[in-house]
Amino acid sequence: EFAKYIRSVRAASADLAKMDNKFCGVLYLNTQKLRNDLLPQLQTIMGTIRLKLIEVAKRKTEKLFTDFKERIKVVSERPADLDSFATFVENINTIKGESQKLIAEADEIDMLHRIAEENALEIPQEEVAKKEVVLG
Repeated sequence: EFAKYIRSVRAASADLAKMDNKFCGVLYLNTQKLRNDLLPQLQTIMGTIRLKLIEVAKRKTEKLFTDFKERIKVVSERPADLDSFATFVENINTIKGESQKLIAEADEIDMLHRIAEENALEIPQEEVAKKEVVLG
């Protein structure tokens, strides 16, 4: 979704840049005023997209980090007796079953950061660092 919106804003900006002042019969179209009015709005929209992209990436990264920590905690608690070993094995199997979901979430986070990079949207360094911790 973000890439689609970014393309739309960039296309609108490019279209505005191409517009020239024109006479249409008795009418004179002053595109400079139109550009001066619309370009700041498009820049505001692009800023909002950037903020939302960062917000979504941050929220997803924090959620995935929490999920990883929980799973690591479950795996690191070694069973002391046979009953707890059965629970341990069940937990391991559950984690294995959820691994594809976690990988998909990690791919989504990576995609959000890639969209930001490809469109020259600056992501705060602390968010990039968190992504590196989670994704490796």
